[in-house]
Amino acid sequence: MVMPRNCWLLLPVLLGACSDEAPEGQVVARVNGVDVTRRELMTELRAQGDIAATDLKAVQGATVQRLIDRKLLVAAAREALVDRSPDYQAERRRMEEMLLASQLSGRLAGRIAEPDAAAIDHYIVTNPHMFAQRQNLLIERLDFDPRAIEVVPQLGKLPSLDTMAAVLSRAGIAFHRQEMTLDTRMVSSARAQQLSQWLVGRPVMIGGGVQTLVARRILPGNAGEQRRAARDALLRQAQAEALAALARRLRRGAMISYQPGFMPAEMR
Repeated sequence: MVMPRNCWLLLPVLLGACSDEAPEGQVVARVNGVDVTRRELMTELRAQGDIAATDLKAVQGATVQRLIDRKLLVAAAREALVDRSPDYQAERRRMEEMLLASQLSGRLAGRIAEPDAAAIDHYIVTNPHMFAQRQNLLIERLDFDPRAIEVVPQLGKLPSLDTMAAVLSRAGIAFHRQEMTLDTRMVSSARAQQLSQWLVGRPVMIGGGVQTLVARRILPGNAGEQRRAARDALLRQAQAEALAALARRLRRGAMISYQPGFMPAEMR
C-alpha cells in the first residue's frame, strides 16, 4: 500500500510525540522527531568560517536553532511540493555534482607531494607581484547602464570620475559609485603587469562602468609568510592540474555525444 504524501509529512510528528527521550549523545536537538546531529552542527559551523578561531559554546546554541528553523522550512517546502519542481531538481543535481567533485578534489590533494625548497624559491622569484612587489590597490568605480555611452558618447574621454559623475547626473542617468581594494597576490601575472602600468587618477572603461586607481600601497611580507603563501599556491596549482588530468583521462574513456551546436569549439 502506498502511503499518501500527507501521512509521510505527519509521520515525524507522530514519532516525536511517541518518544519522550531527550536528545543525547550524537543528537543535539530534535524537531518533530527529526534529529539534529553533532555532525550536522560541525558541518554548519565549518561553513560559517574557521572553527578553530570560534568559541563554540558561544555560537552553538544559535547555530542549532538555525538548523532547526531550516528543517522546519524544508518540511514546509516539501509540503508545498517545491521538491517536485524542475528548477529544484536541476539545482539539487548541480549542487550534488559540485559537492562530489569538490570532495574528490580534496582526496586528490591528500596525495600531492609537498613542494621542496627549490620549487618554493622559484615560485617566489617568478611571481614578484605576489611577494616582493605585492601591492594593495585602492580603486574607485562608477557603475552605470552601458547604454549611457550612446547618450553621452564623450563619457570615455572625460578626465576624472568626478567629471563623469557630473555629466551623468546632468543627463539624468543613474549610476553607483563605490570604492574597492585589490590585492595583486590574487591576480594572474599577466593581469598584474597590466595593473603596474595603470596611472593613478586615469579612468579606464570596463564593461558597464569606469574604474580609476586612487592609490597604491606596498604590502610588505616577511620571509616566513611568503614561503607559506608560495607553498599553498603551489599545492593549489598541483591540485588543479591533477583534477584536470583526471578529467582528461575520464573523457578519453567515456562515450560522449553532443547535439549540434553544443560541442566545445576546441573539439570541433
